[in-house]
Amino acid sequence: MGQVNREFTLSTVHSTRPASSGAYQKVFEASPDYITISRLSDARYIDVNPGFERLMGYRVEEIVGRTSLELGVWAQPEARQHYVDAIKAGSNRPFLCELVSRDGRHIPMEATGSIAVIDGEEVLIAVMRDVTERVLKDRELARYQESLETLVAERTTELQQAQHRLQAALDELRQAHMRAVESERRSRFEAEHDRLTGLPNRATLEQKLFEGITLAQRTRHLYAVLFVDLDNFKPINDTFGHRVGDEVLKAVAGRLQSATRNGDTVARLGGDEFVIGVSGLLDRAAAAAVARKVLRVLDEPVVVNGQVCHVGASIGIALYPDDGAGPPALIQAADTAMYQAKQAGRGNFRFRSELAG
Repeated sequence: MGQVNREFTLSTVHSTRPASSGAYQKVFEASPDYITISRLSDARYIDVNPGFERLMGYRVEEIVGRTSLELGVWAQPEARQHYVDAIKAGSNRPFLCELVSRDGRHIPMEATGSIAVIDGEEVLIAVMRDVTERVLKDRELARYQESLETLVAERTTELQQAQHRLQAALDELRQAHMRAVESERRSRFEAEHDRLTGLPNRATLEQKLFEGITLAQRTRHLYAVLFVDLDNFKPINDTFGHRVGDEVLKAVAGRLQSATRNGDTVARLGGDEFVIGVSGLLDRAAAAAVARKVLRVLDEPVVVNGQVCHVGASIGIALYPDDGAGPPALIQAADTAMYQAKQAGRGNFRFRSELAG
C-alpha cells in the first residue's frame, strides 16, 4: 500500500485505544494482520490492534505513547527509517523486516503502510503480516542451494559418475516398466481375445454385445446378433491338416471383419463358430443385407500353401429386442436359427423369428 492521504477524526487520542466509528473498529480489531498507528512527527504509537498486542506480548497501555525504538520492537532500528522513507516515497512494495517480541523472539514480517491525517496531524498506518513460515522455507532453500553448490564444486567428478549410474538405473527402470506394461497389455489382450485369430473371445463377447444393446436402447435401433458356423471346415482340417485349418480360420476372421463396420463386433466362440454383433439397424432387411455380405465373402475360396479350400457358412440371426433381452438369450436364439439354416441346405441364413416355437 503506497502513500495515501486520508482525513480521519478521532475524538480523543489517549494512552488507551481511542473511540472510532463502528466500521473502523470492526476492521481494526478483527483484521488478521497486525496494525499500528503512530504519529509521523515523533513516531509515538497512538493505537495498535489486538493482533499486534498478542504478537508482541505487550498490552495496548504499554505501547501507546511510546515509540517502537523505545520498546525495542525493531530488530534493526535503522530499518524502521528505511521503511518510513519508502512509504513517504509512495512505494507500494512489501517491506521485509524483523520485529522483536517482549519475550525476545525475532519475528520476520512483511510490512506495508500508508500516511493518513487524523485530527489534522499526519500519522503512519502500518499493516504487518507474519511471514515466519515463508522465511524459514526460504532459508531452508538457501541452505540447501548453498550445500548443493558446495557439493557440486567439491565433487564434480563423483557427481557425474553418480549421475551416469543413476541414468543407467533410470533407463533400466523405464525399460522394466515398459516391459511390465507390455506384458500386462499382452496378458489382458490374450485373456480377452482368441489367440489364433485375434478376435474377441467368448469371455468378452457378452460385454461387447451388452454395449451394442445399450446403444440400441439409446438410439431405438435394432441390434442384430449373427451366429456364423462354417460349413466345410471339418473336411478341410481332415484333408489338409490343422496348420492349413488354422490359416483358414485366420482368413475367415479377416473376411468377417472386412464385411462389417468398425463399430460392430466380430468374435470367435471356438472351433469354426463366430458371432457378429451389428448395431444401428433400421429394420430386418438391413440385418439380412449384412448376412448376405458375410455369406458372399465366405463363399470365395481360401488358398493356403497352394491348397484351395471352399469354406462356406450358415448363419442364424437374432434381433434385439424381439428375440432376447440380453447377450446370452440373443446368442442362444441366433444359434438355434443357425442350425435351422444348416438343415435347410447350408450356405443360408435364417431369422429366429421365422422359426416355430
